[in-house]
Amino acid sequence: MSKKPCARCGKKIDAVWPNQKYCEDCRLEIKRESDRYYQNLKKQRQKTAAQKPRSSGIKSISEVAAEARACGMTYGQYMARTGPGGRA
Repeated sequence: MSKKPCARCGKKIDAVWPNQKYCEDCRLEIKRESDRYYQNLKKQRQKTAAQKPRSSGIKSISEVAAEARACGMTYGQYMARTGPGGRA
């Protein structure tokens, strides 16, 4: 083990791993900050996703299946001919 300074507080630490940068106290604090940041990011993404209107150009599977039956085909046959989303 080598003695090296913590990258955050400068306290000497016994580095167990060659890439270890932080003492135990700083490591836990950095982990908390990182967790807090990503939790806030997740909340923001959920808010913006809830506010976005859904794309109305793509049909549901049941709508496409009904169209396929109307054309006398199975869903798989219909999709092979029309492509994703049941678009012609």
